[in-house]
Amino acid sequence: MSGGHFDYVQYRIEEVADQLFEESVRLDFPYSHDTRKIFYKTVAKLKAASVLLNRIDWLLSGDDGEETFHERLREDLDSILGEGNK
Repeated sequence: MSGGHFDYVQYRIEEVADQLFEESVRLDFPYSHDTRKIFYKTVAKLKAASVLLNRIDWLLSGDDGEETFHERLREDLDSILGEGNK
């Protein structure tokens, strides 16, 4: 595993996002539709934060150069947010 500058906290952020998503899709979700939408938006932001932190981690750890950082960041964000939704 590369990186390590931030002690791999980005993977914990991603785990929290996954747990929050699982909560929000439960059939017995006890909150309103508006609250569920906030959960979904939070999941998307946490996923993006995890990607951003991971790419910065690799850059600061010397695993990626600046050009590769920008390329991989764009690709990773596109894969989770879709083109043009950053």
